[in-house]
Amino acid sequence: MENGRVCWSENGGSFFVAYYQDKPDEGERTYSELVQKVEAQTGLRVSTERISAIKFQHDGEVHIVQVGEASHREPGLVMGIFHEPFVRGMYYIASPNYGFRTPGAIAVGKNEILNVQYFAPL
Repeated sequence: MENGRVCWSENGGSFFVAYYQDKPDEGERTYSELVQKVEAQTGLRVSTERISAIKFQHDGEVHIVQVGEASHREPGLVMGIFHEPFVRGMYYIASPNYGFRTPGAIAVGKNEILNVQYFAPL
């Protein structure tokens, strides 16, 4: 991040899950668990593309949300960002209190999205 803003680039760097940067195996397990929780919450499959950040506009305000940074809604770090491209086109932001420990990943409508940044391919 630069000046509190995501540095948009060709890719979002190497994949990681917040809180598990130094434990890649646990991070992968947690990511798989997050995918399952978001899919159970929505009843829809999410894309396999791994998103590092999204920029979106909601109620006239522009928000940038990045994995590993504080959420725009709570102090907890964003653990994962998911896209359901098959039916509604929604994006979902998961943090400890929204989608991980409790149901309710934060939904962002496809028409609100201004930019998406992906992690580098594995």
